[in-house]
Amino acid sequence: MEGVGLLTLLTFLDVGALLIVLALFLLLISNRLNNINANLADCSASVAAIVGHVEPIIPGLGQINRTLGVIAGALPLLYGLTDKITSSSGKRAN
Repeated sequence: MEGVGLLTLLTFLDVGALLIVLALFLLLISNRLNNINANLADCSASVAAIVGHVEPIIPGLGQINRTLGVIAGALPLLYGLTDKITSSSGKRAN
């Protein structure tokens, strides 16, 4: 009968230790989730600030894209001109 009492005590201690470990694990997960929540709130505030900065640009975006398209179209011509200039002067651009 003595062995059964000891076995019961050890079982209760084992279950108690398991519950303590699980509680600590849940606390760690809770802290991690709170940190993630705070980081997401910071990200949300940053996105709202970016949207506020971009809103004045949006109406002129079409004109900006057209201007950049013209510049992109002129780049090959400019490259050809600089190539002709450097070849006539004897210098080669890298």
